[in-house]
Amino acid sequence: MALLILVDTGVVFAAVVAAYALSVSRVASDGDWPRYISFAVLLALCCVPVFERCGLYRQQRSMMNLIEIRKILRSVLVVSCGMAAYSYFFQAEYPRIFLILAVVMLLLFLLSERMVFFKLQQRFRLHGFDVRRVLIIGAGEAGCLLYQSICHAPKLGYHVVGLLDADTTRLERAGEYLQGAAGQDAELFSDLSQLHTIITQQHIDEIFISNPFRDNGPLDIQSLATFCQHQGVQLNFLPYLRGYSSFKARVQDVNGISVISYGIAAPGGMEQAGKRVFDLVLSSCFLLLLLPVFAVLALLVRRDSKGPIFFRQTRVGKEGHLFSLYKFRTMYEEVPPYDFSPRSSQDPRITPIGRLLRKTSLDELPQLFNVIRGEMSLVGPRPEMPFIVEGVKSELYRQRLLVKPGITGIWQISSDRTREIHENISYDIFYIENRSILLDVIIIIRTVMFGVLAMRTH
Repeated sequence: MALLILVDTGVVFAAVVAAYALSVSRVASDGDWPRYISFAVLLALCCVPVFERCGLYRQQRSMMNLIEIRKILRSVLVVSCGMAAYSYFFQAEYPRIFLILAVVMLLLFLLSERMVFFKLQQRFRLHGFDVRRVLIIGAGEAGCLLYQSICHAPKLGYHVVGLLDADTTRLERAGEYLQGAAGQDAELFSDLSQLHTIITQQHIDEIFISNPFRDNGPLDIQSLATFCQHQGVQLNFLPYLRGYSSFKARVQDVNGISVISYGIAAPGGMEQAGKRVFDLVLSSCFLLLLLPVFAVLALLVRRDSKGPIFFRQTRVGKEGHLFSLYKFRTMYEEVPPYDFSPRSSQDPRITPIGRLLRKTSLDELPQLFNVIRGEMSLVGPRPEMPFIVEGVKSELYRQRLLVKPGITGIWQISSDRTREIHENISYDIFYIENRSILLDVIIIIRTVMFGVLAMRTH
């Protein structure tokens, strides 16, 4: 944390220097720069507590670091509001262009710094550095799922030292089930009375207790919590309900009593209104800016092969409502509309211009009309065809229908985008649980970057 604070302070100074060089240095006198150095010092003193308050110095391991990026955007937004208030109330005579550039540079430098930090951190963890030693108490279904999840994601920086369970039968069954999982060889412990000794001898950093009120018999949680506090060991509880393992558990305070809330909350009225305004404004701007692109693509599709310019297909939207989804046609006219999706760009059903449209995702642009009509959002789960939704009986999968489907989403910018979306439901559940305007902005920016990169490589 100390190193991050030091680097962040350097980033603040670099942002101010860059803003000064771009906007002020050519018209400022030689004796004017100390005033901007004072501004940089004041900004750094304000940024560090704001960053800490927004959670930038907490250890969090989220999907594709999206939550961490959202925290950065929120932090810079708070800082920019503070800069505006300072300039107004104290009548600070800094050029407006300088203040704007300082915010932009701070955001760019901070994102770049954290991206480098995340990459280095992952590499260090893969080589055994910054790895937290974990003990899982409870070898039931929840404990095994956690163990497998940690084994499949070594970049998270966890190493399972062992599983502890007083039920030897369950422990042996778990050992057979998990044998050879991802190269992590966890020890099996069955003596609860030796728990404190295991923690100290194995140098445990974190403990995960699965099903603490059902599977762990005589475990004295209060005594364990006190011991962990003295030893500097983080104690975590893993509440688990069958079929809800992918849902986020939230802790609420009810008059001083901690209560765990499970499941996905449906979007409220204010949230829906805010997202609708965001979708309308941004999709309208995109349509106006991209009208020439629409005209060129429509002409290319028409000249490339006979048939309509647009491809229309029925999809399932929010709460199961059906709607017509629009795309630029990328396959020949005689191909059935509900035929299986191409697995390769060399599929003979795809037209020559269709290969370019699919590679760059430009075929999705007509869905901006679906957004304006209120059938879709810019960001959300991908809409599936009715027969796919009907064929999947999982309640978890149907949670996707709580929100409007989107043109883009986390799955589209992930490394798993070549696989079927219903095989990667975790991306949609993660988005629904963490949905916000800031997260939408991050996903849209990364989608545009992905599209530009695809066009350059094509």
